[in-house]
Amino acid sequence: LGIPGEEHSYGAADFVSWYDAHPDVPQSWPLDATSVAVLGVGNVALDVARVLAKTGDEMLVTDIPAHVHAGLAAKTITDVHVFARRGPAYAKFSPLELRELNHSPNVEVIVHPEGFDVDEHGMAHIAEHKSQKMVLNTLTSWVGADPVGKPHRIHLHFAEAPVEIVADADGKVTTLRTERTHSPNADGRVEGTGEVTDWDVQQVYRAIGYRSSALPGLPFDERAAVIPNDGGRVLDLDGTPIPGTYVTGWIKRGPVGLIGHTKSDAAETVGHLLAETQQTATARRTEDVDAYFAERDVDVVTHTSWERLDAHEVALGEARTLFHALDGVAELARLIAGEVETALLGGHPSLVGSDEFGRRRLGQGDNRQDDQDEERGGERLEGHGKSRGLRSAASTGWRIWQMRGGRNRRQLPPRWNGLDNF
Repeated sequence: LGIPGEEHSYGAADFVSWYDAHPDVPQSWPLDATSVAVLGVGNVALDVARVLAKTGDEMLVTDIPAHVHAGLAAKTITDVHVFARRGPAYAKFSPLELRELNHSPNVEVIVHPEGFDVDEHGMAHIAEHKSQKMVLNTLTSWVGADPVGKPHRIHLHFAEAPVEIVADADGKVTTLRTERTHSPNADGRVEGTGEVTDWDVQQVYRAIGYRSSALPGLPFDERAAVIPNDGGRVLDLDGTPIPGTYVTGWIKRGPVGLIGHTKSDAAETVGHLLAETQQTATARRTEDVDAYFAERDVDVVTHTSWERLDAHEVALGEARTLFHALDGVAELARLIAGEVETALLGGHPSLVGSDEFGRRRLGQGDNRQDDQDEERGGERLEGHGKSRGLRSAASTGWRIWQMRGGRNRRQLPPRWNGLDNF
């Protein structure tokens, strides 16, 4: 942001790590504000605003970690204000993500008319971007809508640039100060008008973009914040491919796209990797590969271990109950290693990874239904076992990533979705 008081704001990535129960972050988060601000108009900003506004019980349709549910259930937030520096024609929301924002029975979306202008430059922009036109249509349908009286509200403000975050002597936020902008430039760049507004908020979240960091020993494009590559094959500064070095995800293409983009992006990289290692792969002995990892103190997750963890996740989704958060990295490691045979589902023991998986789910009816559920569960597990998957664990903490087919997948824990920390 580069504005006074920025040190009193929260980064969206930290908040997302909390509600996704990342093992490296604390299990508590301060949610004692009544009015908060979210800076940014991308999908991350929408996610942050949605979680801050919805009730904790609305999250129970997912396998939300128990400590996250407790935190959201106790929060006092009633109003979430989302601010965009530019006009609505340049909002970076995905059309579907935006429309879903208004689906909550407890959250009302209010698009404020102040700053909701589309000039000739904005019209030219949406004419070139179909998704932007869909976003603008949705936003336009919400402007000036009569309030329906839901207990929580998400306010969308356009053409408001943050200029200062004001805090009291104890460092607690009291005000977000913004300046009205206009966009006289064809590329959408904005300029301040001098009209300043103070907003009564007690927390500020930054969701203004993500910048990848350079990795030691690899080239880095400082301007684009990516590692130079050709379809995932890392290139030296002179454009020469570096043997055996590949990238995928945001470090490859920048911070854009949803899970579908990430899967196809990873498939492209893996395709190059397989094509360039196919001839030598069969010459390597399994024991040599094991020794290579052992010498470097790398914990290896086998396919059998992957299936054990997958069965645990599927059981959680099938139970439709609170996710019993594994007690840190140590318990997760024990589950993967097969040292523990059961996991808790909402306080009830449920056998995972066995033939009794379907029957031991919570509160099923007659045996016929149990048998049908078990059969479907077996099919589901088999399908996942065949899906393209890659998981890894580093000695400094579990880093798990994967590519999955979507067949019969239900309510997976959000922290395992997509390609993370790759």
